[in-house]
Amino acid sequence: MVRFQAPEGFTFDPKSGRYYSSVVVDDPSTGKKVQWVTWFDASTGQYEQIPYPLEQTREHIKPPVQPEVIDENMTELDETEMTLPKFRYIGNRNHPKDIVVAINVGELFTIGRFDASVGTKQSDFEFDKKTKAISRHHATIERDNVSYNLLDFGSRAGTFVNGQKVPFNEPVRLSSGCRVSFGHRGADYVWEE
Repeated sequence: MVRFQAPEGFTFDPKSGRYYSSVVVDDPSTGKKVQWVTWFDASTGQYEQIPYPLEQTREHIKPPVQPEVIDENMTELDETEMTLPKFRYIGNRNHPKDIVVAINVGELFTIGRFDASVGTKQSDFEFDKKTKAISRHHATIERDNVSYNLLDFGSRAGTFVNGQKVPFNEPVRLSSGCRVSFGHRGADYVWEE
């Protein structure tokens, strides 16, 4: 079986078995921001582009899957969403509700602010370009065999775990229920595993 190599800058999605990359652009027909996701299938070498409204999170850029009912109260998708670690929003209502961190052991998940001057996505999760309290390269989550760790990239406004500033480039272990603030202007989240 022939496998095509994924283009540089594409991220593997284990659930779909495909690679993806995305960019945020202005939709001239609606005047709203749209995230265009390009999917690459390594088994066929085919590309597919799908637009998503910007307010949707990384969790929603995956291809639609029909949920299988496990019991009358829970579907297969509900169980999957429960197992994905994420930051749940508790601050200013202008920020995204969840930041889903879907990474495997040894992988990194970067968080930053969209930079219009560059024009392409630079982080796995990007706050809106108007969110000045968030640096372009603000923080990263790394996963090891035991836990998820948060590192600050030397951001101007800082990253805080339970009110304590995260030292530059020093990993801080995330525990379920801890409060994480990116800057100090309302980007406040609770870490859930």
